[in-house]
Amino acid sequence: MQQQFKKLTNTIKQLNGNFEEEHKNLKRLEHEVEQHDKAIILHEEKIKRLEERK
Repeated sequence: MQQQFKKLTNTIKQLNGNFEEEHKNLKRLEHEVEQHDKAIILHEEKIKRLEERK
């Protein structure tokens, strides 16, 4: 019984570690997407200004 509890505890710790790592990865990807969105908006604004000059 104690061995099973130890095994279960280790599994939970491992899953928690995996979850935390994936959470960090998602946050990093979310930040990258935000940066790309900002760049796209800046390019769209630049294109609009250039078209207005014509």
